[in-house]
Formats: sequence, structure tokens, C-alpha cells
Amino acid sequence: MQADQVSLLDDSIEYLRDLMRRIGELESCRELTESKTRTKRTIRDHVEQTSDNYGNNKITNGKKSSYLNKREACEDIDCVASKDGSTDNLTVSMNNKDLTIEFRCRWLDGILFEIMDALSILDLDCHSVQSSTMDGILPMTINSKYKGSSVAKPRTVKQALQRVRSLTFV
Repeated sequence: MQADQVSLLDDSIEYLRDLMRRIGELESCRELTESKTRTKRTIRDHVEQTSDNYGNNKITNGKKSSYLNKREACEDIDCVASKDGSTDNLTVSMNNKDLTIEFRCRWLDGILFEIMDALSILDLDCHSVQSSTMDGILPMTINSKYKGSSVAKPRTVKQALQRVRSLTFV
């Protein structure tokens, strides 16, 4: 009787851990979707601002002001697009429960901690990390293994790394 209760409690605890992990994955997917929506909206707003300037040919102090406004809008678009976090230099390869992550990013104080924290949320046990810094660039190779029974897709790992706010891929 006592063994049945212990077994039931163990199963319940494992089930709750699995639910918490799933909740974390769903919240991170929702945050990513909201982030993409905000970025798209920001880019669209700047594009609309640029198109509004085409008809504005006012002359202020002998200079056309529309050229200045168009130039500022273009700079804003470039800035927002670069903050979106291109993952061209991010590769995630998977073999059963083993995962290898390779990328290059800008080095910032505490960036390694943020990366490892993002990966631990996905139940990844990072057993090998190779990194070095030169000229402010941090190339990294992370070998890890999934701790739990379920395995996240490589796309989920990429999305988790994109959510690290200070991570800029190069």
C-alpha cells in the first residue's frame, strides 16, 4: 500500500514537471510570436512614414525637408531589421537526444549565462561548451543532451536563442 502511494506521488511529480516544461515552451512560443508581431508592426509603421514623405515637398529655410525625413525613416528600418536577429550563422544539429549548437555572436558581459539559461529552460544539459573571444566576436559550439523524455525540435532551440535579448548573431 505504501509503495503504491510513493509510486503514485512520483508519477504525479513527473507529470507536473512535464506540464511545467510544456507551459514554458508555450510561453516562449507566444513571446516569440508577440515579438515578431511587434517587429513587423514597427517596420510597417516606418515604411508608411517613408511613403507619407513622398508627397511632402515643403521647402523649409530654402531646403527640401522631405529628403531628410526619408533618410531617417530608412535608418530606422535598417535598425529594426538588424535587431530581429538573423539566424544565418546559427546551426542546430540533432542526433537522437544529442544536440550540437554552433553560432557566432557579439560578446557582451554575461552573455554566456543568458545563453545557458535559455537552453536549460528547454531541459538541455550542456556538457561541452567551446568558446573564445576575438575582436568582440564570440564563436560558440555547445554539445548538449536532453534531460527529459521529450525532445524539442531544432527550430525551438533557435527560437529560444533568438529570445535572448542581448544576443546578436554575426
